[in-house]
Amino acid sequence: MRLDGWEKEFNAFIESRMHTAFEWGVHDCCLFANDSVLTITGVDCSEFFRGEYSDADSAYKRMKEYSGGSVPECMEKFADVYGFEEVGINYVGRGDVALCYVETHIGGILPTLGVIDGSGKILIAGRKRLNSFKKSAGERFWKIG
Repeated sequence: MRLDGWEKEFNAFIESRMHTAFEWGVHDCCLFANDSVLTITGVDCSEFFRGEYSDADSAYKRMKEYSGGSVPECMEKFADVYGFEEVGINYVGRGDVALCYVETHIGGILPTLGVIDGSGKILIAGRKRLNSFKKSAGERFWKIG
């Protein structure tokens, strides 16, 4: 369930992160998406992760512990645990989460989580700011709340 007034809080959240640099365990793709979910629903999907990693190796180790895999498997488990419905591209809207395989600054095309913004684009934590991608860059999508 989305919180009353989530739209205003979501807009403020996106604005506050627009020029935030990528940092493992603080502002990376998974925490950005889950911080968005927290803003919208009040539910913290990342409790298991917060304060538990600070680089790629420890992040992937923690993901493996949580879900048996990496980013896609973590999102699948988040969806199962928190009741997020996987939907097609035509059914997502502002605040929903997307799994993308895009070129990343950490090396190559990797799975990453992003959030649908008010214009229908996917925002992903980038090296120096949020990066924006067409919704068609998403391969899987989940309705939040």
